[in-house]
Amino acid sequence: MTDFEKAMTVMGELFAKDCLYKCYIKIELDHGFFYKDGTGYRVDFMNKKVEAFPFIFDIVIPG
Repeated sequence: MTDFEKAMTVMGELFAKDCLYKCYIKIELDHGFFYKDGTGYRVDFMNKKVEAFPFIFDIVIPG
């Protein structure tokens, strides 16, 4: 599986889970970024290229 295919699989998992209404929308993306399980994905959808890199997101809640 290529990095692009893996990124698309992860994106599908992130956005398709637990959709109660099974609605359909059309989105035309050209560039994007998302992360899962410590990996960041910078995606060029137009050219079907992806850069995968280690990504740690620390959530800070102001107190």
